[in-house]
Amino acid sequence: MNENGNDRNDEIWALAQAGTSHQVIADKYGISRQRVGAILADMTPATWGWTDRDRALIRAKESAVLERMAKKIEAVIDSPPLQHSAIGKPIEDPRHPGQYLINEGVRVSAIRERRLLSESFRRLTGADLGNDRTMDNETAMRDMPPGTP
Repeated sequence: MNENGNDRNDEIWALAQAGTSHQVIADKYGISRQRVGAILADMTPATWGWTDRDRALIRAKESAVLERMAKKIEAVIDSPPLQHSAIGKPIEDPRHPGQYLINEGVRVSAIRERRLLSESFRRLTGADLGNDRTMDNETAMRDMPPGTP
């Protein structure tokens, strides 16, 4: 493909990544919506020639990053920072003199981040995808560890 075609495909990729519909992209470049889909399919990582080992290395690196983030998030949830006033002083708890209020907003935000992190990890590992092995309820119940509710 010529250089202009590659530039066009890069622009199509950028527009699609920005959320532009295939039909709008097709109209802009005078091609069919199906052709836009085919161009984008040709540009996905699956067609870049990555091996299973390449993908496993990427997953391992990303998993390590997610694990480091998870540890930091858990630290914030376990020990949130103190609540501070507008002038930067910790706010004393009016019900318990000598004790300071914790910043519950930060804790709640960390809990949300933990949920998003968990979703990212599940997507990365494919944990929510089905597998070839299907298990019926009776087998699942039989294989559960003792004491599991």
